[in-house]
Amino acid sequence: RNSKNIYNFKVAMTLLNDGRVYIAGANYDGNPGNAEIYDPKTNTFTKVADQLYPRFCRSAVTLKDGRVLLTGGTDTYYSYSLNKDKYKPSDNGNAEIYDPKTDTYTSVGSLNVKRCYHSSILLSNGKVLIVNGAKGPGGATDQETRKAELFDPKTNKFRIISSTKLERWAFNLEKISDNKVLINSYNGWEIYQY
Repeated sequence: RNSKNIYNFKVAMTLLNDGRVYIAGANYDGNPGNAEIYDPKTNTFTKVADQLYPRFCRSAVTLKDGRVLLTGGTDTYYSYSLNKDKYKPSDNGNAEIYDPKTDTYTSVGSLNVKRCYHSSILLSNGKVLIVNGAKGPGGATDQETRKAELFDPKTNKFRIISSTKLERWAFNLEKISDNKVLINSYNGWEIYQY
């Protein structure tokens, strides 16, 4: 079933604590910061508040308290630039938190390393691990990064941690223990310990 609220191109999705799915859209109709929530019980999509920053290829993670962290992304996809009149410009490093209870977004500063096509995952301690991605203008994938960082929702701060062995973009990330994740991508897999 297709949503009529957003164009499903380079979206980020995350499962909310109540079983619904938050979808951060990227749209070509001049409304690229839009978002919606899918409810599997009713099989319906509901438009929610627009994001603060327009972005393609960002990541979304549900925090333990039910809010959603959105990081990185780019407001330029190849030669297409998103509507800069309506939204704050994105620099690949912006971050914001969506609260589904109040349908509002709050800016939480910037990543230490600008990135898009990256991955994020919630850790057991409530922090969010953010790894790799492309850091070039418009998400140029020839400028990948090995950098990793942690987001602490208690302080709303990002902190650089040890780098991964490989640079990569557009990959899978899965937690395998309290301090290890498995990363799999086109250039190989890695067990990353943080």
